[in-house]
Amino acid sequence: MNQAGEAAPSGARLEPDFFPPGSKVCFVCLSSQNFFQTLRNVFENYGFVTTGTHNVEAARKKLRLNQYQVVVVESGPDFREIFAEISIWPGNVRKDTNFIVMGRKAPVFNSR
Repeated sequence: MNQAGEAAPSGARLEPDFFPPGSKVCFVCLSSQNFFQTLRNVFENYGFVTTGTHNVEAARKKLRLNQYQVVVVESGPDFREIFAEISIWPGNVRKDTNFIVMGRKAPVFNSR
């Protein structure tokens, strides 16, 4: 996992991630490192490169800088900034991204 668990200092500049051309990339932001490793193994078995962080501010910045085919985020008040970031994405970007929200009370992105 690239930058997994690294806390970016407030206001620190974050560089875009670089993945091999044609890679399918999954971004994961969960508080549990054990569960992250489990998901990483699952996605890698399906041919995905998996990256992520448990730091919400770093996750928000990474989601702004990079485009992912799959985004896995934990639901809950601590992760609200991530959902706010995703909600401002253009429709075509959200349509091309598969979201998996982990938790009992997951928000819905569909405005219907």
